Amino acid sequence: MAENYQTAFMLLAVGMITVFVILLLIVLASKLMISVINRYFPAVIVPDKRIPDLPADKPDVAMITAIITAVDILTNGRGHVEKIDKIEQKI
Repeated sequence: MAENYQTAFMLLAVGMITVFVILLLIVLASKLMISVINRYFPAVIVPDKRIPDLPADKPDVAMITAIITAVDILTNGRGHVEKIDKIEQKI
């Protein structure tokens, strides 16, 4: 009976060490791949042309940017803001 426990614990240890080594190799290989890709193929940052350049002194810049972003998200990039009018509410 003791031999069965010894064999079971040996298999358990070998299995856990094997899984640890394989996961370690995966992590190291992915880090190497990421560093090689970042070094030789850097990301090209393209400025977003859909959001117009607005003057900084305009008080509604944040609101206009939020409206344009919301329309872009809701329409999956197919809708574009052409004109924004303020609607006066009568209470």
